[in-house]
Amino acid sequence: MNITTKLAVGLLGVLAPGMWMGAADAAVVSANNSSYGSQTAFAASSTDLINAGQPTLVGVSGVYNVNFGSANAFNDGTASGGACCTDVGNTIGATFTLACTPSIPGYNISSIVTLAGWDDARANQDIQISYHVYGEDPGTFHTLGTYNNSDATGGNYSTKITVYDSLGGYIMSGVDKISFAALNTHGYGTMVTEWDVFGTAVPEPASLGLLLLGGLALLRRRW
Repeated sequence: MNITTKLAVGLLGVLAPGMWMGAADAAVVSANNSSYGSQTAFAASSTDLINAGQPTLVGVSGVYNVNFGSANAFNDGTASGGACCTDVGNTIGATFTLACTPSIPGYNISSIVTLAGWDDARANQDIQISYHVYGEDPGTFHTLGTYNNSDATGGNYSTKITVYDSLGGYIMSGVDKISFAALNTHGYGTMVTEWDVFGTAVPEPASLGLLLLGGLALLRRRW
């Protein structure tokens, strides 16, 4: 591999991080945090991809079983308030649609944060995350995984789950819809206070090609 080829590979790595990470090297992992004494210990993002009012969010659909609080709590940019289902055995959830066009064919997702808070075990979380890839059959959703934080034992508690790539790449690519389900596996509804999704738009294929060619031309002039 000559120096130009090596630098070209390096440029591609900058343009599309995660592209070169094999399944054997990278993994989707999660980290848990919890705090006793407050229901709002962890800050929510107001600028993530699915936050209400962001240009990256087209709409929210498929909201179900929210019979306490407001479903607006899912993505209102604050950890105060919440939404849950008080019926034992039921779950709550929603699907968030991102703004995609042929020039923005989906989003590469780098991390997801889920927050919950209450004064009893409703601060615990069992969150299932699934997603749809831009251009695929509308009914095809892929399961990212189910993530658990059961630290809350009573009294005011906040819990946080962060889902991310172990090597700093993307956990999902080309995404245009993300679905969350708060599973009621611990006998209580989860008091969801926020779901945050972080990532960047997928470059238009033509734009990515032009950027790569420009970078290669620059490299050739240098070398």
